[in-house]
Amino acid sequence: MIKPPGKQLQKGPSDFIIRTLKLNDAQAAAFYKLRDQHRDSMRVLHEEGRELRHRYFERLKEDQQQDNDLLKKITQNQAQIESITFRHFQSVRGLCSNEQLGLFDQNIFEVLRQMSQHHP
Repeated sequence: MIKPPGKQLQKGPSDFIIRTLKLNDAQAAAFYKLRDQHRDSMRVLHEEGRELRHRYFERLKEDQQQDNDLLKKITQNQAQIESITFRHFQSVRGLCSNEQLGLFDQNIFEVLRQMSQHHP
């Protein structure tokens, strides 16, 4: 089985996907590219979300009212995260053979659960 360049195969969502779907080497290589692109996008959005939430909750110290504009930006940021993740898994599903599609569909919620445990 192909491993990401310079890394040992790690336990976690990526390993779970590769093992569970029984991806071949070509599929695994394509999956790693998709995974890395998704991680890059998520890194930026998670940082933006942390900053927005920090600014939002800083208002508590100043005994200020809720800032609906900041709240709207937080909501939009989270919507982008969900949308990009959805499209990411559409692409991952597109890598699957007909035989693998059922395994993907049966296990997507487990993958999402594992991903939520790997993010702060």
